[in-house]
Amino acid sequence: MTGEKREHWDEVYRTKSADSVSWYQPTPEPSLRALDELQLPAMASLIDVGGGASSLVDRLVERGWSDLTVLDIAAPALEVAKARLRDEAARIAWVVADVTSW
Repeated sequence: MTGEKREHWDEVYRTKSADSVSWYQPTPEPSLRALDELQLPAMASLIDVGGGASSLVDRLVERGWSDLTVLDIAAPALEVAKARLRDEAARIAWVVADVTSW
């Protein structure tokens, strides 16, 4: 089943731009507000599960977070985020996996 899920999500990100999917947010305000409310230090570890091409990781890097992991089943989605972050992408752990079996 994981192979089928991976194929599905890979196809989504191969055929649609990251900003054309229904879950796209130009700025991930709900996640950023939740992190602000928790008052976590920027040195805390954080994993964005299902992060894909989301811009959350960009905003966290801008805020000084350094121990970041982005996990998604779709490698093409992660490649979108890596390309967008350029050199900053090397500072992030990128995991291609199905969270239900990771």
